[in-house]
Amino acid sequence: MSMNKSKSALIAILVVGLVTMTVVYAALSTTLTISNSATVAATKWDIHFENLAQEAITGSNTAEVKTPAAIETDTTKISGLSVEFKKPGDFVTYTVNVKNAGDIPAKLTTYTPGTPTCSTNTSFCSNVEYTITYSDGTAIKVGDTIASKASKTLKVTIKLKANITSMPAADVPVTNLGLTLIYTQA
Repeated sequence: MSMNKSKSALIAILVVGLVTMTVVYAALSTTLTISNSATVAATKWDIHFENLAQEAITGSNTAEVKTPAAIETDTTKISGLSVEFKKPGDFVTYTVNVKNAGDIPAKLTTYTPGTPTCSTNTSFCSNVEYTITYSDGTAIKVGDTIASKASKTLKVTIKLKANITSMPAADVPVTNLGLTLIYTQA
């Protein structure tokens, strides 16, 4: 056999072997494909005050509301309450809902009630009581939660103690009767 014939035969054998291996590989292999997609849905975070209502001043209570409390438009703030106490035991109470209109449960992480502060006659300030509870009387505490689309009603009372033996001779302005509530995602 000549050298060219042997080379041709060897090339033919190699080509047949290569084609055979390709066919066997194709027959024994499978391509697997995973194709996915996901959408992260937008969530709504909306904690605010609503339904502010002052309780009626009745009986021997002579407190006079000069300016009622109000929820400021497009904010999460209540302001404006100005009340005048005329005798021991006078008080004003209002309720307000903390509404979770969002899609995520909310957890109270900061609760900071104000401490009554008097600019004049500072010793008299100890006679002013400022309490904030839930409407059922339960204490507010860090860690309290409000479910999505739910609300909790707060009861705010500002009171002049009943056991005061003498009223001041001049008006005593009282400030720092505020409250800070910070909610985060539960």
